[in-house]
Amino acid sequence: MAASLPALAAADFGLQPDAARDQSQAIQRALDAAVAVRGRLTLAPGLYIVRDLVIAGPMRLEGAGPGTRLVRPAGGTILSIENASDVGLSGLGFDSDGPSQGGLDTKPLVRVRKASGVAIEACTFRRNGGKGLHLYQSGGSIRHCRFSEIGDVAVYSMGATGLEVVHNHIHDIGNNGIQIWQPDKREDGSLVAFNRIERVAAASGGNGPYGNGINIFRAGNVAVTGNRISDCRFSAIRNNAGANVQIIANSCSRLGETAIYVEFGFQGAVVADNLIEDTGSGISVTNFNEGGRLAVVSGNIVRTARGDRDSPGAGAIGIVVEADAAVTGNVIEAALRTGLALGWGYALRNVAASGNVIRDCGVGISVSVAEGAGEALITGNIISGAHEAAILGKDHARPATGDLALDGAPMPPRVKISGNLVS
Repeated sequence: MAASLPALAAADFGLQPDAARDQSQAIQRALDAAVAVRGRLTLAPGLYIVRDLVIAGPMRLEGAGPGTRLVRPAGGTILSIENASDVGLSGLGFDSDGPSQGGLDTKPLVRVRKASGVAIEACTFRRNGGKGLHLYQSGGSIRHCRFSEIGDVAVYSMGATGLEVVHNHIHDIGNNGIQIWQPDKREDGSLVAFNRIERVAAASGGNGPYGNGINIFRAGNVAVTGNRISDCRFSAIRNNAGANVQIIANSCSRLGETAIYVEFGFQGAVVADNLIEDTGSGISVTNFNEGGRLAVVSGNIVRTARGDRDSPGAGAIGIVVEADAAVTGNVIEAALRTGLALGWGYALRNVAASGNVIRDCGVGISVSVAEGAGEALITGNIISGAHEAAILGKDHARPATGDLALDGAPMPPRVKISGNLVS
């Protein structure tokens, strides 16, 4: 389809590859001409020093791969797409002039604002102190791109209107790999799939808003699937207050805190078929006190929950849930503290744990029996090699019962235990 668009050559507008001067004015004339005919502008391989370019209508800007580099001198955004539809970028490199530096107020390399049908494909984003790609109230797709040495967030979306972030490679990032946010709780519908995300730090500190491979905030109906995420300071995937979010079939390893976190005022979450290894804790679906409820946690493998790297003794739980949740068919191995934790204090309501296999953990399954705690069903699980107790009632962090898996153990009210196999 792109080949049928009117074609414009950058050289006709006086653009010269590898010229040691700012060519912003010349390339802006070429962009405006391409928009006027809804055409396709091609850039030859080489380095182009530019800043503050704007695309304000439908067109395609194409380079020849990483050899076509748009380099920004100090300050400014390289390119903005403003109030436009059907804009395509492909085969382009966006790079600041020098190593990643600056603070979080540094302008992004590329900005997309109130745009639809934007297609960014096979582009590279490198070396910026702020964000790589910033999208605001926009939709489209980011595919087969590479983001590296970005000081803040590689891909940041606020208020998406139908966005796909798929098949990208994101590595060596300061704060978050992919950030899908909404200004308040509402449907978002973004698809984040089959990305490779590696080495995400938490340059801005804090206890979890930064340091995540994928970060969702107040964005509902987001699907996160098939991603490979490793070496994040905090979580591989963190959903704060996003309703009806699906987190399915991701591979997560070497995480500093909880690998998959569903927290605060979410309502509705599916966490299924993920593989997690070498993490502080595996999966946390919590904050019933903030309205967090309604979840299915199934078919996950969690291996080696060793505790948070910077907080000895914290975490080290395979899976924890609190309210209106089914936990079924998971396999948990080598969780230092607890394999499966049901509730915390009064924060327990309508939880069923069935058909899970739990091996070589401190406590196999813990269940809250604190004042105000609600109902729990624990049935048909296999618990092998629990060092402290197979099933233990707890009041917050304190053991409040003996091993409830033993024959004749007095059963706490609102807890039903049956048909578990303990060895």
